[in-house]
Amino acid sequence: MKHFPFHLLLLAAAITLASCSGDTPGEDTLPAIGFTTQTTDTRAVVESPADMTAFQVWGWYGTTASLTNVFNGDEVRHTGNAWTYDVPRYWIPGQTYNFYALHPYGLNGATCKDDGTLTITDFTCGAGDNATDLMTARATGLNGSDAPVVNLTFSHELVRITVDIKSDITTEFKQLRLINVPSAATFTKAADGTTAWSNLTYHTPFLPTPGTSHNISAGGEFTNVFGTLLVIPKPDVNAKPQLHLVYQDEKAGTYQTKDIELPNTDQWAAGQSYRYTCTITGAQSQLNIYYTVTDWTGKEINVPDFK
Repeated sequence: MKHFPFHLLLLAAAITLASCSGDTPGEDTLPAIGFTTQTTDTRAVVESPADMTAFQVWGWYGTTASLTNVFNGDEVRHTGNAWTYDVPRYWIPGQTYNFYALHPYGLNGATCKDDGTLTITDFTCGAGDNATDLMTARATGLNGSDAPVVNLTFSHELVRITVDIKSDITTEFKQLRLINVPSAATFTKAADGTTAWSNLTYHTPFLPTPGTSHNISAGGEFTNVFGTLLVIPKPDVNAKPQLHLVYQDEKAGTYQTKDIELPNTDQWAAGQSYRYTCTITGAQSQLNIYYTVTDWTGKEINVPDFK
């Protein structure tokens, strides 16, 4: 078995806050805080800024002893070719600004303290087209006198999981389940940037993507069995994620039930993608499972050897 480091690769979804002129009476000499990025499309999994639709932003200016709220969980949405929000806000010379952002907009129980601590109570990942790609970003210590361009680089807070099954003998599956996978919890990102998950609950078993065949011909493969899953990177050490199979192969002739643990789930790291491959080999239907680790867009990081 090879041991290897897990490198957290952050998605550089660059969201830019730019300056423009305001037109509110009495404030027309102050630069307004505006947002701009490229055209967006609706997707569950975000791989680039173009996949983002709307995000939520908080912001304060002043000193630790005296902070003034300027954004309070406001929606920033794509309209035409620009990011917009409802009420203009303005840079004030001499003030120091801090911004904190959360994607997507509209998560229940999302709050932010003036020190930047983000909390989401009872966050639920969802699955398939209903999956939620949770991301956070922050930009702090900005001088209002400069009215600077503010770059928010969003990072993924979940892990991405894909499961494939290969067999060198003809195999018929009666049941396929992915069990013990955390899918709901309270999320906290502290002022220092560290994250914590608490009050975990577990998804009812994930089932194969509807409409897919559950049979494999000799030498064949069942790819992306459960679709792409976005899950919480903190499985229970006492009930680790497992692949549950009830299957019959051409050699045994009877159905067998096996549960195989996904390896090294205690090393899941936010922002990485894990592809697990289960292989069924030989007359005794031996099962092995190995995995590869990639960044969010699929670039391979390392291939551990689990044999």
